[in-house]
Amino acid sequence: MGVAVRPFKVPVRRRTPAFVLITCFFLLLLCLGVFERSESRLQYALPLGLEAALPKKLRVPKPCRSDLDYLRRSSYNLTQQIVYQRRCMRGLRSAATSRDVVASHAQPLIQPDSSRVVELNHGCHGAAPVDEACDPISVQVPPPFPQRDYSEFLFGVASSSERLVQSIPQFRHWLGGTEARLLAVVTDAHFSPRQMSRLAAQYERAGIHFIGTRPADPSVGVNEQHFVAVRHLLAHADAGTQWGVIIDDDTFFPSLYPVAGVLDGLDASVPAYVGGLSENSDAVSFHGRMAYGGGGIFLSVPLLRLLEPNVDACLAESTIREGDGMLRYCVEAKTATNFTQVPGLHQLDFGDDLSGFYESGRLPLSLHHWKTWHRAPVDKIAKAAVFCGSCVLQRWRFGPDTVLANGFSIAVYRGGAEDLRLHRTEDTWDADPAGWEWSLGPMREKVPDDEKKSYRLLDAEVVGNNLRQVYVHRAGDAAGASDGVHGPRDEVVELWWDWK
Repeated sequence: MGVAVRPFKVPVRRRTPAFVLITCFFLLLLCLGVFERSESRLQYALPLGLEAALPKKLRVPKPCRSDLDYLRRSSYNLTQQIVYQRRCMRGLRSAATSRDVVASHAQPLIQPDSSRVVELNHGCHGAAPVDEACDPISVQVPPPFPQRDYSEFLFGVASSSERLVQSIPQFRHWLGGTEARLLAVVTDAHFSPRQMSRLAAQYERAGIHFIGTRPADPSVGVNEQHFVAVRHLLAHADAGTQWGVIIDDDTFFPSLYPVAGVLDGLDASVPAYVGGLSENSDAVSFHGRMAYGGGGIFLSVPLLRLLEPNVDACLAESTIREGDGMLRYCVEAKTATNFTQVPGLHQLDFGDDLSGFYESGRLPLSLHHWKTWHRAPVDKIAKAAVFCGSCVLQRWRFGPDTVLANGFSIAVYRGGAEDLRLHRTEDTWDADPAGWEWSLGPMREKVPDDEKKSYRLLDAEVVGNNLRQVYVHRAGDAAGASDGVHGPRDEVVELWWDWK
């Protein structure tokens, strides 16, 4: 009699859910790879060896040569094909150079016959040979700012740990390697000593002298903590501290050197309350004349000593709950100190397109709202200060139609740039000029989008002794490049700076 053999079956309940999840995950990655490579923008290799599972035509190619491979950074998000050219710039340093004079140069900055269609997904095919000559355009720039000690400043900020981490690159630009200190009141509801140590370590790695502390009274709101910071500043002031400075986490100083120069002209041995007004006349009419917090509020140590005993009383009495408004109330109600206004400490109480402000030629002492009300890569904009001090946002005309605002934009005007009234601020945020001319000087009408082609700064980095700036005109913007076959292309102009 034969032996019956049962078919071997794996019970359904024994199938590992993890195996099913992993399989689905790998299939999802493959599907994403196929989908993304059908899009028009550059993509990057899939992890875990999955790239090899894609059809050959969908695989990411080998990197470009070393001097161009930076263009493939995922953060750039460039189209697969770009219209690219490199221009070499030579900054001739001279103390006699006036950054406020818009010098004209006959040669064009952007040369259409020098532009090349570069295929980033095919090893940067189409790029010029690496040894192609790059004749520099020479422009006059100021010398670098002198080195000096900034230990007289103690900056205070109240913010969440998340926002403080996000702002490290910007703080590094103007605080890193200085003797100035940053005191941060971390406002998270729960924040352990170990977390504070990790946050401090991140700032220390950025070269910033960091002091982390917690609110003495957690019930006090974040806005009010900017006022209560008076106590923290006084508690951590040392013998060398002259100014306690209250800032926001999105306050940015292109350089501390011109700021220190202004403060050097004031007497820090007496009570002093120093800052800038809002640019908006309506805001000043409503809030009054005071130091607006985003531009930076500078308080001498003698004033901190007068304010500290009155913090609780001012918290209870003030009808204004914003930190800068409460500070103004306390200064006026509890001391005899007058407000000292410093032009150039910018609150930037306006949003949308601020290109008119950044292209106006002014050198700001401080900037604000650069990651909320508007978007501007302020640390990259100010990178040139390392090499030429106040050349940040300095302007030059090139050829008949182009204006470079150093570190912000290259603007090409269809009607030419000769007749532009560059001493006036372009009203790019569509405001009533009457509310702004008092602070931003005379204004001129916005140039229509189809009459002005803008290449905005995407990145700036120091490479050896050079500065590389990358300006981009996005394919979706007006007048973008397209050959009708491959679709719109981003246009990239690299400015490669050396100095003499």
